Amino acid sequence: LRHYERALAVAERAGGRGPLADVLTSVGRTHYDLKQYVRALPYLARSQRICEQDSLLDQLGANSLALGQTQQALGQRGPAEANLRRALALARQIDDAEAVLLR
Repeated sequence: LRHYERALAVAERAGGRGPLADVLTSVGRTHYDLKQYVRALPYLARSQRICEQDSLLDQLGANSLALGQTQQALGQRGPAEANLRRALALARQIDDAEAVLLR
């Protein structure tokens, strides 16, 4: 987690929004893996906003999957289902399920 937080600081300074979104999703996933679901949400939400604004579809799909899983773990069934469906739809849209679902 410390390495991701350092990478996050570097990505923010560098200004590249794609790499920043990737690192934010990775930090969120790490918190998810540690069962720190509430801590994961702000990272995943910020990544999702960046992906939406910049039309980063494969990253948006991977982020939507991680966000949906986190919301599901928190019992937020409606938002979780919406994000999980979005991840699946994006995987189909870009015709690369591996890029979205296995990222």
